[in-house]
Amino acid sequence: MGISNPITKFRLDYLRPLPLVVDFEWSDVAGGSVSMGLCRAGHLINKTTVEIIEAFNGGTEITIGDSVAQGRLQAVADNVPEEVSHYEVVNNYGYVSETTIFLFFPNGTPTVGKGRAIVYFD
Repeated sequence: MGISNPITKFRLDYLRPLPLVVDFEWSDVAGGSVSMGLCRAGHLINKTTVEIIEAFNGGTEITIGDSVAQGRLQAVADNVPEEVSHYEVVNNYGYVSETTIFLFFPNGTPTVGKGRAIVYFD
């Protein structure tokens, strides 16, 4: 006799969501922002990471946040797009309602650069 498990993959993903990951490059900066995905209500954002894979030029600035506060999860001062490195911020921030998380580019006119942004959940 087998044991039946009523938890579906969808429900498991809801309970323990996968990180939001977005790759970006210099040409994305002109658009001003890139949607990373949704944070469901009640989930805690543990940390955010910006990985600079290829250095940006042109005064590029990067933040992670939402439509109300562009730097809520990672501010301009938390990363240096001109230097290849890994920048991590511990957030422990929860949204009360479903919210779209964005990668923002407040300033910059780069001609080179490549990176990855990651938002980790509880």
